Amino acid sequence: MNNKNNIIYNETYENTSSIPEDSGKCNTESDIVDFCINYNSCCSYNSPTKDCLCNHPLVQNCRTNFTNCLNNNPNNLSKDDLMTSCRASNSTCCNAYNNNLSIKSSAFTKYKNKNDPVIKPLCSITSVPDMEQKCLELCTTTPRCVAYALSTGAVVSNYGKCSLYDSVNYATHIVDKQTGKDIPFISDYYTRN
Repeated sequence: MNNKNNIIYNETYENTSSIPEDSGKCNTESDIVDFCINYNSCCSYNSPTKDCLCNHPLVQNCRTNFTNCLNNNPNNLSKDDLMTSCRASNSTCCNAYNNNLSIKSSAFTKYKNKNDPVIKPLCSITSVPDMEQKCLELCTTTPRCVAYALSTGAVVSNYGKCSLYDSVNYATHIVDKQTGKDIPFISDYYTRN
């Protein structure tokens, strides 16, 4: 997780504004806009799911704009007024995500066989609501993502894992180091058209 922007803010403004930077809570497990608006609360600790959301290009862009806003006060606003203004700008930046969201499953092709790439993913999400839709959304809105692997639970589809990749990799087989036997692939694999 990238905390560079937090460090700049904290060094400059810590305990100087009575208005907090965000709501103080993370309202969802997988909503990009909530993670963007409530960056400190949602991204304060590491997990694979949070890395995928907190490091999303839109979230990082809005975060940079927010930090720049706090560090640039040409109108000499009070610290509280500056925080209020920067929070409003950040909210507008973050909410633009929903306005520009165009997700089409036709933008990806499902590989005919199950596939679990043996390369390092950009990031992964696990056990979030609407896992299939969220995986498609994140890969669609992450420019570096060209493929994703999705495995969902047999009984509850929200249980599972989605990994985003910046290159296409068709694994031939994975061998269990203890038994020497092939491990069956479990993920559906999609590549960007």
